[in-house]
Amino acid sequence: MEIDRLLAERERRGVTTLLGARALFVLLLAVPDILMAYQPLLAVLALLSSLGWIAANGFLYWRLRQGASPTVIGAAGLLLDLIVLLVFMAIAGLDLLPDEIPVVFYTHIALPLFLTALIVLHGMALRPVYPAIVTLCGLVATGYGIWHAGQVGHDGMMAEMPAALTRQIDVGLMVLVGAVGAGVTYTAHAARRLLTEGLRAEAANGLMRRYFSPQVVHGLEEGHRASPLEETGGRVLETAVMFCDIRGFTKATEHMAPAEVMGFLTSYHAAMIDVIFDHDGTIDKFIGDAIMVTFGTPQPGADDADRAVAAGLAMMAALDRLNAGRAERGEPPIAHDIAIHFGPVIAGSIGTDARREYTVLGDVVNTASRMEGLCTVLNEPFLISADLADRLTDPPRLRRLNPLPIRGRDQILSLVAVEWHDTDRDAPDRVEEAVGATAV
Repeated sequence: MEIDRLLAERERRGVTTLLGARALFVLLLAVPDILMAYQPLLAVLALLSSLGWIAANGFLYWRLRQGASPTVIGAAGLLLDLIVLLVFMAIAGLDLLPDEIPVVFYTHIALPLFLTALIVLHGMALRPVYPAIVTLCGLVATGYGIWHAGQVGHDGMMAEMPAALTRQIDVGLMVLVGAVGAGVTYTAHAARRLLTEGLRAEAANGLMRRYFSPQVVHGLEEGHRASPLEETGGRVLETAVMFCDIRGFTKATEHMAPAEVMGFLTSYHAAMIDVIFDHDGTIDKFIGDAIMVTFGTPQPGADDADRAVAAGLAMMAALDRLNAGRAERGEPPIAHDIAIHFGPVIAGSIGTDARREYTVLGDVVNTASRMEGLCTVLNEPFLISADLADRLTDPPRLRRLNPLPIRGRDQILSLVAVEWHDTDRDAPDRVEEAVGATAV
């Protein structure tokens, strides 16, 4: 799924950040030990252990860049850190500390600080299980360190403290490690949940933008309405339905290579889609070279009919601009036909969870498709129905044609030609031909 892919990509970034932060953390620990070590042996040991830890992180980063799963790399880094934590415990347990370093300093200061840093680092991986595991292991390590310091015996200032205060400090360290771990784990969980929700919304909005204009998508977001693509069932809406088709597409492309055909269609669709979205149209579907568009979905408006006709006029103008560019390149012009009908449709998301499509169904859709087929027969590149024309508040120049039957409909349909160019038309003489070609 798209969400899983996006989440994996964000997790990959999180693990990359973790690897870089861990390397920086090692340097911050090692540099003071190397520069200020009072024994050369300690400086050498600090240098070697730091280089080994950084090299291991570098190898994990290289594997991540090679395509390894971020979950696997994150788990490997977790295991590496737990091994380092085990080494910390072994140093104290086997009495490998120099005599100058008190055990209580190591168990009550160095170890808790190191654990806290590890917990915070693993919170960056966007996997709450990582800081949770470090926290559990850290509580065991802290408890062991407190027990071991008690067995060895406190010295210095802590030896002079009351036993109750010493126990309070010990319990406080356990609570500190647990509280930091719980907080980071919860934060990582909340961050991952918010990220998942954000990616889901981003994917849904990206899908909506394929269908709806930016203004429609923005309106849905501002109104906090659910995506129409997720709605089940359908709603009856009064909608303008447009079909736009390239005239003579099959003949024009029969000698083109497949890549040329795709490039041809892409340039045409890009020009048309920009205009459609500028008028808040909704792309219902592409049918080969044809485009089915609705005005009034998912939210109907009082000006749907006007916007549909305005979009059609703008598409004719966009075609002229496209043809001007084709002429400069020595390419033949493109002609297309536009037909728009208006009426009730059922709008909704159909399909299954695996594949859904937002569309409109009804007689208005079928009629608009039939009307588009009449454009060539009548030699009228832009036809609208009388039902649509009657709803226009600011109509362009229109010319009503004789009513004629439409294949698949019992009723006679009144068509209206939208005047685009002031050229002579022979449509009235061809109405009889159209009737014979379309009536069943």
